[in-house]
Amino acid sequence: MKKNGNMRFRTTRNIAVPVLLLAVLLMSAGPLAAAGRVWISLGAAYEGFGGHYLPSGGTGLEPQILIGAWKTMGFRIGVFGSSDWATSVSQADVGFWKSFGSGKFPSILLLGISYRTGTDADGGDINAPGAHAGFRQEFWFGRTVGLYAQGVLRYWFGENADTSRFWPSLGGGLSLRF
Repeated sequence: MKKNGNMRFRTTRNIAVPVLLLAVLLMSAGPLAAAGRVWISLGAAYEGFGGHYLPSGGTGLEPQILIGAWKTMGFRIGVFGSSDWATSVSQADVGFWKSFGSGKFPSILLLGISYRTGTDADGGDINAPGAHAGFRQEFWFGRTVGLYAQGVLRYWFGENADTSRFWPSLGGGLSLRF
């Protein structure tokens, strides 16, 4: 297989976007914490499950920030990036979360909008808006450190009949609460 120099640039660019967003999230945690309870999560996700854009599924980093605007509700911002020899995908989620259960084992519903960009296996550009719904389970060891696992189902509006409009993902990792 011959690698295209332009493909290598796109791959590097699309990997750099989630890494830079994670850095911004971590640096902005202090001012956001003053506004209320803030969770910063860094985990890995398995995205796609055999979809067209990630033929064997894709794995990548999934940094997220949850801001508690109300007692059991708030805002969620998350990004995902994945890249292999043929595809490069980055996506962003913005939405709301609603918590149920105790403070040590909260169950959280996620709902919002999504946007995906990158290149598919055929070399074409991906630019698709969508929506997402998901479930997140957290386990807190103390007030500030915990683990989470989540599943999210995304629906992409801009897909054609040859590709799947539904895009599931599973993820998990470490959460820090300020």
